[in-house]
Amino acid sequence: MTNAIIVFDGVCGVCNAYVQFVIRRDPGGYFSFVSAQSTRGQQLRATGGDILADSIVLIEGNTTYIQSEAIFRIGRRLTAPWRWIWWFRWLPRTPLDVLYAKFAQNRHRFGSPTSCQLLTPDQQNRLLIADNQ
Repeated sequence: MTNAIIVFDGVCGVCNAYVQFVIRRDPGGYFSFVSAQSTRGQQLRATGGDILADSIVLIEGNTTYIQSEAIFRIGRRLTAPWRWIWWFRWLPRTPLDVLYAKFAQNRHRFGSPTSCQLLTPDQQNRLLIADNQ
């Protein structure tokens, strides 16, 4: 049973690095991951309504979160000190989302993945690559 799903840009080096960052700091396996380019990723994005193409998407239960709200909610489930990012949710959301959007528009300038990391069996189970997962 998946607790939460992170939909990420599978061709973005920053996004892939972020997925690896989360995996290493989520020892309980709360998050599963799906590439936005996959059929499943496109379906999940569509169910969230008006979701920006340049945003990470977090689906927790029946609720979809994007931009800074997604980052904060992901952070609160990670090991310390990363979970403390949750306290920043009290900052005004509009300027945070503007900064997020600006970075997201330029994220491909930081490179694309050039290799794939070998995943443990547990990590492989957290990647939702089949359409029926």
